[in-house]
Amino acid sequence: MALNCVSLDGNSLSPIPLPNENFLFRSEKVSLLLECGNGYPGNSSQHKCNNGVVYISNHRIVYVNSSVNQSSSGSFVTFSVPLTYTSDIKYQQPIFGSNYYQAEVECVPGGNLVSGGILKLYFKENGGYEFFSVHKSMMERILETGEIPMHHEPLPSYYSATGQQEPVSNRDTVNALPSNSELPPYSGPPENFVPDLKTQK
Repeated sequence: MALNCVSLDGNSLSPIPLPNENFLFRSEKVSLLLECGNGYPGNSSQHKCNNGVVYISNHRIVYVNSSVNQSSSGSFVTFSVPLTYTSDIKYQQPIFGSNYYQAEVECVPGGNLVSGGILKLYFKENGGYEFFSVHKSMMERILETGEIPMHHEPLPSYYSATGQQEPVSNRDTVNALPSNSELPPYSGPPENFVPDLKTQK
């Protein structure tokens, strides 16, 4: 993860893509809380931003503060973290307050941060779960292939054993199960049924 290390477009203040980078999702009106260190005074730091835009690409997560411009000095302008430097991602839905995304993040060399921490993104409007889903899908792809995927694609569908080109989904399987009204009535034991008295107590 890194602070103020993202190159921004001078007009739109959107992040300039890295080589082979594709941005997959964008959400506005997102607040950020980054807690670094072990929680002890002197070994911890906290970075906040109440309003910004968050992006996720096939390479990284980028957050841009909506309240400042690129020429601001000494302030929180951008935050970024490579996907491979994130772990334990979660989407939290508290009873009170905004839903938020959470992840453990590690610092990168030269990123203006000295220790890892916990990243929380609070989504004031819709988009939090979609952001989490894209991140989770990308991490699954990276773990599966060992490579950075170029695009966000769903995992391949499973196909029936007959070779028919029709994906078999969990919903189809559940719908194929008979309901209680479709089960045949119980007709009792067979006529020649003899209970095993040795197993009865």
